Amino acid sequence: EVIEIVEQKVLAGLIPMSRIDDAYNKIIALKQRITAVAEPIANSQIPKSLNLINYPNPFNSGTTIEFSLPKTDFVTLKIYNVFGQEIATIFSGSLAAGTYQYRWDVSQYASGLYYCRIASGDYQQTNKMILMK
Repeated sequence: EVIEIVEQKVLAGLIPMSRIDDAYNKIIALKQRITAVAEPIANSQIPKSLNLINYPNPFNSGTTIEFSLPKTDFVTLKIYNVFGQEIATIFSGSLAAGTYQYRWDVSQYASGLYYCRIASGDYQQTNKMILMK
């Protein structure tokens, strides 16, 4: 949060760029490389089944991957290229039942067909995604 406030002040010209040291620039560069951020969605009902969607699709700068879990479990959310090679792990860990969103930043990937696969306990689902730059 502090990083975002400082970044906003620098962009607004309220803090001169000359006052920003190399460490801050490294933090900003690291922040920009983060490709996924979890955002649990408030939901009063527990989903009845695993559900995976992404939007927009096709997309060009990034896509939001949303999924619902019917029960607390270990979850893996991975991206594969058209050759079936794993190219990114968006999430791997335990989550409670509910609905979640992750944003996939595709700035380092080429246009093409990709697959998003979620696995949780006995459930799994794969979606086709199209990146058009």
